[in-house]
Amino acid sequence: TTGLPKGALISHRAEISRAQVMAIDHAIPPGRGFVAWAPLFHMVSADQVLGTLIRGGKVTVVDGYDPEAIIRVVAREKIGWLVLMPGMIEDFLNHLAAAGPIEPDVMVMGCMADLVPLAQIQAVTRALNAPYLNSFGSTETGAAPA
Repeated sequence: TTGLPKGALISHRAEISRAQVMAIDHAIPPGRGFVAWAPLFHMVSADQVLGTLIRGGKVTVVDGYDPEAIIRVVAREKIGWLVLMPGMIEDFLNHLAAAGPIEPDVMVMGCMADLVPLAQIQAVTRALNAPYLNSFGSTETGAAPA
């Protein structure tokens, strides 16, 4: 996911397997939704969009990082994995506080916890009542084996 585009070829079988492994590893039941706000050419959205649809869930596409739109989706949908990049969490928390109380139904959220201050992880896990996912992956292999 860094450097020049690699044009990684991923078979249909591998994509289905990636979706199943992610769901099993993070106990995400079928039918859970996904908010696709990150670029769809990137594995963080592409894998989850396909995996969510394969497992009968709803994908809501948000045009880029729009915290208010993301919060509206989180307030009304059952979400499997809510992608929160390290550099956006403080801003997301500020928008979440300004939005007023919501009752989120999120299974897991976040990514790359090693790049996030502990206080932010604590605040966002309290706010969304969901564990922070320490994920990382490569386009060629997906998140599971990374």
